[in-house]
Amino acid sequence: MNNRIKIVYLIRSLKRCGPVNVLFHIVENLNRSIFDPIIVTFKPEGLDSIICDFQDIDIKVYSERSMIDGIKKIKMILNDDPQKLIIHSHGILPDMVNVLFKRKNVVNISTIHNNPFEDYPMTFGKCKGNLLARLHCFLFRKLIDISCSESVSMDLKERTNLTPLSIRNGVPFNNVITINGGLKGEKINIVYVGSVSKRKNVDFLIRSVLQIVNYKVTLKVVGDGPEFKALKEKYRKYPNIVFTGFKKNTVPFFQKADIVASASRSEGLPMAALEALSFGKPLLLSDIRSHKEIIHQGSFGELFKNNDTDNFVNSFGNVIKLVNKEKNIYREAKIIFSDEVMSKKYQELYVKAVKGNLK
Repeated sequence: MNNRIKIVYLIRSLKRCGPVNVLFHIVENLNRSIFDPIIVTFKPEGLDSIICDFQDIDIKVYSERSMIDGIKKIKMILNDDPQKLIIHSHGILPDMVNVLFKRKNVVNISTIHNNPFEDYPMTFGKCKGNLLARLHCFLFRKLIDISCSESVSMDLKERTNLTPLSIRNGVPFNNVITINGGLKGEKINIVYVGSVSKRKNVDFLIRSVLQIVNYKVTLKVVGDGPEFKALKEKYRKYPNIVFTGFKKNTVPFFQKADIVASASRSEGLPMAALEALSFGKPLLLSDIRSHKEIIHQGSFGELFKNNDTDNFVNSFGNVIKLVNKEKNIYREAKIIFSDEVMSKKYQELYVKAVKGNLK
């Protein structure tokens, strides 16, 4: 008889993105003598899927073609195993499915990856976004909620009186630390990694970098998105603004960076910023709550007032003092933001939940 705790993870697809990376790092570090993980997705995988990464670490993935097919697969899994198990969902559609399977032998958990009242209006428009945010919060009330950061927990508590637990996102800290000597000749390489979208506020980031006059600064924008073509055209005459487009492998960009920056308007706990710390790179981040949560944990970088170019330039002048401090940043951040720390906390939560020691 298999006495392992079965966990059925629900996620829309395994397209490379923040929540999928979080899921990968959770399951990669699971104690497989205690836990039996399965993943169910709800749409065909595309070229940008990392399903092979999950399969390479021996995770069983059921890639279904629709939500209906996914629901049927979950029913089959539950019928095959009458023991108590966990369904752990990521995202609004998977949360809707999770709620359908509230049973005595099922523990229903959701990870909250963003503040829906900030994120959804910027992504879907004000009217539709607010409706989706309210719907998602309705679903949260029916599940055991785990937010990806303390800042998201505080945001939701203030807005909705929800009181989710929090487990911070984590990333692997197994990278080779490279010291580039970026201050030689007063040349600084700033890197942004992520979506090129309104929420990420990349236009402001570019405009602010262009105002730095005391250093020869290059900004590499690594990623694609709705604003990519327009911004690339807008700044095509500036040789120090480089648009790389989507890159499957971002490691070389983090390694060659002197500073990693983001002017985002809203985040859960940004994976790109944590990945930068795993390379020991200092951060230059907008002063939203989730960015403050990262910066205030140690000597990791500087905050700037969003949409204030002068303040950005002043903060840049402070953060360059951390260039070439990679080993210190890496060592300090690993204790807080490693994927092993994150997964261990989830595993402890799973055991408590199955024993009925959570709400």
